Amino acid sequence: MSSNFADIYVNGNFKITDLTNLLSYQSKIIPKIIEKKISDFNPKSDKTIKVTLPEPISAVVNKNINMDYSLNFKDFSIIQILFNNDKFSVKGTIQGSVQNDSSHFEISSELKLDRLVQVKNNDLVFFSGLDADLNISRANQVNSFNNIIGALTFSGQRLYAGNDFRNINVDLAFNDSLLIYDASADFSDNLSTLIGGKMELKKPRLKIAIDSLLVDYKKIPWRNKGQMVLNVRNDSLIFNNFNLYLQNSSLNVSGFISDSLQNITLTLNKLHSNIINYYLTNSGNDSLKSYINVVGHIKGSSQNPFIELKMRTNEIRINNYKYGYIVGKLNYLNKNINTNLQYIDKTDSNIPLLSLTGNVPIDLAFEKVENRVPADKEINLHLKSNNLNLNAFGNILPSVVEQKGNIKTDITVTGNIKNPIISGKLSVSKGQAKI
Repeated sequence: MSSNFADIYVNGNFKITDLTNLLSYQSKIIPKIIEKKISDFNPKSDKTIKVTLPEPISAVVNKNINMDYSLNFKDFSIIQILFNNDKFSVKGTIQGSVQNDSSHFEISSELKLDRLVQVKNNDLVFFSGLDADLNISRANQVNSFNNIIGALTFSGQRLYAGNDFRNINVDLAFNDSLLIYDASADFSDNLSTLIGGKMELKKPRLKIAIDSLLVDYKKIPWRNKGQMVLNVRNDSLIFNNFNLYLQNSSLNVSGFISDSLQNITLTLNKLHSNIINYYLTNSGNDSLKSYINVVGHIKGSSQNPFIELKMRTNEIRINNYKYGYIVGKLNYLNKNINTNLQYIDKTDSNIPLLSLTGNVPIDLAFEKVENRVPADKEINLHLKSNNLNLNAFGNILPSVVEQKGNIKTDITVTGNIKNPIISGKLSVSKGQAKI
């Protein structure tokens, strides 16, 4: 059959009314079975709302139906007009089959899209090089997730829908409350990810096992070692053995997040200063060498969290000269950050040569907030140095070398974000530098 919309081929043994009724029934019952299974584990689901399945089982499942089909997409201008799109075009094909008897139902589809373009109200959706295979079968006489078998393979060269994704690959297979997954994608020129593992959907918990995880930002790959596990139990998400590694550096996450409370510990060990510099500037500066260690605790509710961060570097080296180290604390509570950062002289750990203390108003709630930084709230920051030697900066200052001298500062920042008030004094004794 040929039309402006598509060339359609259908072959098999069925009645149109039986096929229509069967597809209508299965398209409702299969999503309902999946929804019911997910709602048992979703911490955000309303437990007072029960997902119910239709009873009794429809008689249409007893029909014997066999059908093969294929479509070659052509002109979608009618779709463009009906849905008020500025542009809608598709180039590709879809083919598959439907099999049904009283015991089981099976549907398979293979979609190949060279291109899909949709433009509506200046919003663009674009696919290219997309291949998708879907296979689902289920026992017709039992409405249970355990009796559904499915597989989805999805790959695409590019997907743009507000964000640009490239080299997308997704493989999913589920059977008897077990979901096996593998996925990878490039989210930008700088960020690529890969994840693989399995999910066990068995009461009283949902177990998400991550066998492989890669986060590659700017060609710097963080990977897991050993299986990481996320458990969803009642209304809580629990982290077990959640670790990422980069050479000698590691990131660990432990604790739980629930609907009303959270208790998370983040530990970052031995992050080299070269990595931070490369993330920020795209260049590895070997003149400054140090390791940074951070321990963070997140407690309270998502609306009003309490955050505590402690950081410390080891001895800082600049061009092979040894200097002091940096220690710091940051506390967040009641929409306010209180900070205390200090640069400590290597010869006397009790004397901070440079310190930044005070508070900044900001709303760090883990939910949508209309105004993160209130313009009318007061800032109070204090920058103080006590004979800080300019030589401590080595050659890291752009176009400045051989700097000498001591800096004394006592500067206060008050007011608000829109109208900060800076006051205090700064002096340099015996200062010199080459530019």
